Amino acid sequence: MDIVSYILLGIMLGAVPMLAFAQSAAVARIRLTKGLAVSGIAGLAMAAMVLAGILLGNILRMADEYAVFNDSVFLAFMAVVGVRLMVQAFRKKEAVAYDISRGSTAVVLCIVLAINGLLVGMGLGFLESDEKMWRAAAIVGGVALVVVTSASYLGIMFGRQQTKLKSRRWLLTAVLLLASAALLRMI
Repeated sequence: MDIVSYILLGIMLGAVPMLAFAQSAAVARIRLTKGLAVSGIAGLAMAAMVLAGILLGNILRMADEYAVFNDSVFLAFMAVVGVRLMVQAFRKKEAVAYDISRGSTAVVLCIVLAINGLLVGMGLGFLESDEKMWRAAAIVGGVALVVVTSASYLGIMFGRQQTKLKSRRWLLTAVLLLASAALLRMI
């Protein structure tokens, strides 16, 4: 898998936290300094989940004689993430907003939002050999850290200004980024 795919996956992971934090900041007023701390926690949680997923996927990876199945498992994990994003995009009811001004709620929300990172990491762990695993972890984790932190902070700023984000567009963009990364892998 090349670096472009890793970067696309890292960027894709920022869409859901941005939308969740925008929704929550619109309901519960949060100071921007605390918002920066919460955004940093979200970025660290996402990077940690990607790393944990890559390690877990590498442990579960099949032997070289069954390597064709590793590609299928990768695509299955990417499909699960894509379907989750599509369901969220086309859901009729409005997403729930949480009071992120409380530290415990913010930390739990950051961990829950990082589940997609765990699934993406597991898919990558099935693909990459031991040598390439650390490069994948560094690139996807680093890009996810920067993008999720920035996107979460932007979401908090949009929520404070009561700016309504078009969540369907953002989630469908994330699905396109995910599909692009998976297709690049298959080429």
